[in-house]
Amino acid sequence: MHGIDQSLEALRHFARRRGTAVRYADLPDGIGGCVDGEKIVLRAGLSPQQELLTLVHELTHVMAHVASVRARTPRTVCEYEAEAVERLIAQRLGFAAAEFESSVSESPPFPDGLLAESVTRVWGVARTLIAVLSARQSLERFTPASAVTTQDSRASVVRQR
Repeated sequence: MHGIDQSLEALRHFARRRGTAVRYADLPDGIGGCVDGEKIVLRAGLSPQQELLTLVHELTHVMAHVASVRARTPRTVCEYEAEAVERLIAQRLGFAAAEFESSVSESPPFPDGLLAESVTRVWGVARTLIAVLSARQSLERFTPASAVTTQDSRASVVRQR
């Protein structure tokens, strides 16, 4: 559980740096989160794993679905993209695949170029969020006590920070 809490904090910090606040509220049944202007609203009371995946989903909307993309991309495709990033992150973190259910039931139309643009958005967001989570995990693993104590290696560690 400790890892999920730290991953959540890394994602909340990332959202804040992007100018997106993360808030909690009682949301209608079936809605785990949403983007409301400059903030992400998550359902109060989600389990840490649900909260993490919902935050990933909503961050995908913030990062990939700016107004120009929303204007030319069917909403269903935006949802598929957010779910794809959510699944990629869940897989990276080792969550069970059986926990996923698609909330999208309609079949979207695919205009020319849509699939390529969609895949580009999904991979771009997923790579960014994986980097955010990996950076947090790398910081957690480093402890000064585990560092090599020779003068040259300490200088090397200082330069890498």
